[in-house]
Amino acid sequence: MREQLQRVSKSYPDQKYLIFDTEIDDGKAANYPNVHSIVFRQNEGGFLAGVLAAKMANGNSGMASPVNATGKVGFIGGMRNNIIYDFAVGYAKGIEFVNQLDSSQTSLMTSFVGNFSDSTQAKALANVQYSNQADVIFVAASQAGLGVIDAAETQNHFVIGVDSDQYSYFKDTNPARANLIVTSVLKEVGNVVYDSAVSHLNGELEFGVLVSFGLAEGIVGLADNENYQRLVPEALRLYIDGLKAQIISGELVVTSRFDLSLDQVNQLFETLK
Repeated sequence: MREQLQRVSKSYPDQKYLIFDTEIDDGKAANYPNVHSIVFRQNEGGFLAGVLAAKMANGNSGMASPVNATGKVGFIGGMRNNIIYDFAVGYAKGIEFVNQLDSSQTSLMTSFVGNFSDSTQAKALANVQYSNQADVIFVAASQAGLGVIDAAETQNHFVIGVDSDQYSYFKDTNPARANLIVTSVLKEVGNVVYDSAVSHLNGELEFGVLVSFGLAEGIVGLADNENYQRLVPEALRLYIDGLKAQIISGELVVTSRFDLSLDQVNQLFETLK
């Protein structure tokens, strides 16, 4: 929506606007003094998910069946846009990080639905990846992603959810399905939008700026629920927590899709096949 907002915000300079998941204009937030731009470092959460997935696939997770240590994991995205690519790049970099440290290598299968609504197509893509021995699939496809979770239940394989704690969503209505959602990469957009609205009402929200939220702000991360704690051994959870701390401190920098050209993104996926 940013091109439309660029026009509208100039036409109505006395109105205030908030846009998220993008900057109003690349590197030019200050040129729009009535717009507050919000971006998220979803690549950081994707990285932690990639580390977890790679450890599951290479046999070093200590997790029980249906983890089969096949050396293969999957990613299914909705549309090929920058935000979904950012999840995927972080995930791929987490896998690459583990591959460089562990003797075993994990390969990555990537698929894209082409939209955020076709759960039937997403399920079909997940069935292909599971049939090709993916130990776990990370899905970032909004409503379409429910098809991937359905495939995980049907084929009795693990899945990593996105945005909200998807285990908590299903744990009461469908515990068999919920138990296969190892964790979710959280992206608390609602909290940020709500807090920004309250800040504006209090006269405290700054405009003409770009703000970024990730692990350090507690907005991006892995869902540390009872299922995650039950399935993932404490040693691995502590290892992932250690990496999280290194990212927050700046000791470990996670590559973003926005650091790469599209050719470099595709090359990254290719090297992990």
